[in-house]
Amino acid sequence: MGTTQKRVLLLIETSRAFGRKLIDGISKYMVEHDSWDVDMEDRGIFEELPAWIRSWKGDGILTRSATLAQATLLRKIGVRRWNC
Repeated sequence: MGTTQKRVLLLIETSRAFGRKLIDGISKYMVEHDSWDVDMEDRGIFEELPAWIRSWKGDGILTRSATLAQATLLRKIGVRRWNC
């Protein structure tokens, strides 16, 4: 039975070690589960969200929002909060 490829956006800062370790862990997961199509943009922790975020079409976003404004915008465009 085949798996459906999921399109995922990584909005994780790469300017700090924590964010880079998250990206590393996600990369390792992707090697084992090849059903992901990933979009990613290098970013700093306090950078504004990209302008194209409102029109991005995908299945999910993995993010670490540094500001309330970022979290609010993501909620407005339909990203639900999910803590693991």
